[in-house]
Amino acid sequence: MILVLHAPTSPHMVVEFVRTASVARIARDLVIVITRPGGLAAQSGVPEAWKHAHKSGLAFSVLPELSDAIDLYKPSEIYIFSRNREWVDFKEVMIGSNTMLIFPSGEQPLGKEGVERARGVGFSEFSRDLGPVQSLSIALYIVMTKTSLIKNE
Repeated sequence: MILVLHAPTSPHMVVEFVRTASVARIARDLVIVITRPGGLAAQSGVPEAWKHAHKSGLAFSVLPELSDAIDLYKPSEIYIFSRNREWVDFKEVMIGSNTMLIFPSGEQPLGKEGVERARGVGFSEFSRDLGPVQSLSIALYIVMTKTSLIKNE
C-alpha cells in the first residue's frame, strides 16, 4: 500500500505521519511518500522522518508533485481523504497492495495534478475531514482489521 502525505508545511506532521505508519503491523508492506513538502517540513521534517523510516525499515520517498508519485508507483486504485468531492466511506472500499491512499495536509491547496483518477473517501462516523495523521491511524486500523478477518477465514 502506498501512503502519500501531500503538501505538508509542518515538520511535526511529517514526522508523526511516518511514526504512525511505522508502528502498524503491516509496516513492511507500506511505502511512505511525501509530495510537495514546503517550508520547515522540507528543511527539518523530511530529514527527521527519513531517519525514522530508515531505522524502522520503511520504504520512504520524497517527490516534488503528486503526479510524480502516481507516475512512479503506478497504483491500481487511488483514494484521497477529502470530502471536497463526492466521497464514499473508507470501510466500503477494497484495498490492495498497490493501492495509493492520499492524505492532503490541509496546509496548502490540493490542486488538480494527478488526482483526476482518485476517488474521495472519508469516515462516516465523523462530520468532517480529520487531519492526515488521524485519518492515517484510522485507515491503517481498518485495513489491518480487514486483513485479519481474511487471514482468519
